[in-house]
Amino acid sequence: MDHDDRRQPTIRFVGMSPKRPGDRRAFNYSVVVPVYNSEGLVGTTVEQLIEVFEREGLSYEVVLVNDGSRDRSWDVIADLAH
Repeated sequence: MDHDDRRQPTIRFVGMSPKRPGDRRAFNYSVVVPVYNSEGLVGTTVEQLIEVFEREGLSYEVVLVNDGSRDRSWDVIADLAH
């Protein structure tokens, strides 16, 4: 994969919970995670974020932004998206 391939669009992970008016869980949370040479951390980070939001029944999205990593960070992000 050449450097230009690493500038592909951001991958989003979106989870939704039922919403009720006035419920604090009705708020949508967005977490933007910059990723730079973090192939060993990004998977665990995403798993932990999802676990917390799901446990709390919150509506969320996790946005991973690969900032030109030279390791396998992009490959890990792509694997998480599948």
